[in-house]
Amino acid sequence: MKLSIPFRKYVSRIKENRISSRLSYHHSIKNKLAYTFLLNAVLFISCVGLALFSLNHVMQDMRFMKDTGEHSVEITELSRLINAKDIRIADYITFLNEEDVKEYRKLRVELNEKTNDILKDLNKEDQEFIRTFSQNNNTIDELFIKEIAPAVVRLDEDIYTNARKQISVLRDENNQILLKIRERTLEQQNSVMKTTENNMHLFFSG
Repeated sequence: MKLSIPFRKYVSRIKENRISSRLSYHHSIKNKLAYTFLLNAVLFISCVGLALFSLNHVMQDMRFMKDTGEHSVEITELSRLINAKDIRIADYITFLNEEDVKEYRKLRVELNEKTNDILKDLNKEDQEFIRTFSQNNNTIDELFIKEIAPAVVRLDEDIYTNARKQISVLRDENNQILLKIRERTLEQQNSVMKTTENNMHLFFSG
C-alpha cells in the first residue's frame, strides 16, 4: 500500500525532528563538559595562585626569622666584647700588666668592626640605639687609654677610681641597650610566627 504524500512529509518531519533533537542533546552535553572543564581550570589556577601567594609569604617570614636570628647572635657577641673589655680594665688596674692594654686594644678594634657591621642591617630605631652604644664605647676607650692607664702608672687612685666608676655606668647602659634590642627582636619574631601560623591555618582549613 502506497503512503500518501502528506503522510510521507509527516514521517520525514519526524525524522528531522529526531535528528535535530539528538544534535541538540549532544551539543548540550558538550557545553556542560566545556563549562565543567573551564570551572575546574579556574578553580585549579586559583588554588595554585593562592598556594604560591602563601608560599611567598612563608618564605619572606622564614627569611625574616633567619635575619633576626643572626642579629640576635651579633647582639650577644657585642655584649660579650664590652664585658671582655671591662675585664681587661679591671685586670690592668689590679695587676698593671701591659698585656691587658694590648688585649684591650684588640677587643676595641673587633667591637668597633662588629658594631659597624650590624648597624647596616638594623631598622632606624635600633640604629639609634646602636649609635648611642657606639658613643658610649668611644667614651669608655678614652677614659681607659687617656685617664685610667696613665693614672695607674702614677698610682693616682682618685683619678682611675673615678674613671672606673664612669666606665661601669656606661657599660651597664650599653648592656641595657643591647637587652632592649634583643627583646624587640624577640617580640618581632613572635609576632611573625603567630601571623605565619594563622595564615597557614586559614589556608589549610579553607
